[in-house]
Amino acid sequence: YMAHAIANGAPLDAFVTVAAWLHDVETARTIYTPERYDRLLTASQQAQAYFEADGTIQYTLAATNNEAIDLAAMRWADPAFYYTNPERGAIAEYDNRFPIMAWEEWLTFDALTAADGIDVPYLMVHGDQMALPDNAQAFYAEVEATKSLAWVEGLQMDYYDQPELVSNATDLVADHFDNFLR
Repeated sequence: YMAHAIANGAPLDAFVTVAAWLHDVETARTIYTPERYDRLLTASQQAQAYFEADGTIQYTLAATNNEAIDLAAMRWADPAFYYTNPERGAIAEYDNRFPIMAWEEWLTFDALTAADGIDVPYLMVHGDQMALPDNAQAFYAEVEATKSLAWVEGLQMDYYDQPELVSNATDLVADHFDNFLR
């Protein structure tokens, strides 16, 4: 989202992504399968119409270990999944709900199109074990501004809360901003 903000003229002087989720429609259709993609899109449009009719927002779970909950934003059978694990992302402050009408905007969002609009120094911190590494590389390749790439080890969600990885990413981010904002 910040990439789109910059591409649309947001007055920022430097930019960093760490473990970014960079999808487009084609990727979303593949991840969610064409059949589920279409069901989610239809459900989103129906929920939007319901909201416009009476102001009620319909919600589903944001994250679940039950793959049978079709409208859930994130379904993962592993009970250790970050967003459903109370030792990690499923903390009391996390409101585990997703507005169904948001599916259409999410599914049709194209993060990749913003890359060629990045006109400030950019650092990408990403890796093979993170979300959509091919899309990350494609995004990075399209950025024409001064840029640097830290292709790192570690799982996507470990960059959310694992001290060593977070510290490493934070150091890279701080160095980038120190170099370009001073």
